[in-house]
Amino acid sequence: MDGATRFYVLYRWAYAEPESSFDDANKLAKSVGVELDALAGEFQLLDRKGDKVWLPIFSERLGRETRLKMLQNALKEGALATRPKIDQLHLALYLWEKGDLETLTSILGQTGVLTEDDSLWRTAQALLEIEQGQNSGVVCQEAKVLAQLLGSKRTLLRKAETAQGDMRQLRFL
Repeated sequence: MDGATRFYVLYRWAYAEPESSFDDANKLAKSVGVELDALAGEFQLLDRKGDKVWLPIFSERLGRETRLKMLQNALKEGALATRPKIDQLHLALYLWEKGDLETLTSILGQTGVLTEDDSLWRTAQALLEIEQGQNSGVVCQEAKVLAQLLGSKRTLLRKAETAQGDMRQLRFL
C-alpha cells in the first residue's frame, strides 16, 4: 500500500479528532515513508495552519474545487490508477454520496478494482472499523458513507465488470 494511504489510515486510528500537532503528524508521516509537505502539497491530503495539521474527510477534501479537479483530471487522463488508494477511495465516496454510480463503476474498472479483495475495499473496511469507534461528527459522516459503499460492493463490482466487458466488445468492433 502507498505511503499516503497508510498515513491516512494510521492518522485516523491514532487521533480521534481530525486535528493534531504538526510534530505528531510529521512523526507519523516519516514512519510510513512520506513527507508531510508532500501530503499537504502534491497529494492535497491534509491542511496545515501554523503548528496544527488537519486531516479532512472525503467530503471536505473534495468539496474544494482544486482538490476535486485534481482527481477529475487524473480520471480524464486515465491516470487515476497511479494515484494513492486514498484518492481513489475518496473519489468513490464522493461519487457514491452524489449518486453518480455510472462514473463510480467506470472508475472501478479504470483503476482495476474488479475483485472484493482489492486494497481499495480493505482500506475502506479498515477506515470504517476505526471511524465507527469515534464520536467526532465529521468522522461519523465519513463512516456512514463508507458503510453504504461497502454494503453495495458486490453490486458495484458486477456493474464494473459488465462495463469492462462492454468496452472490450466495442473495441473489438
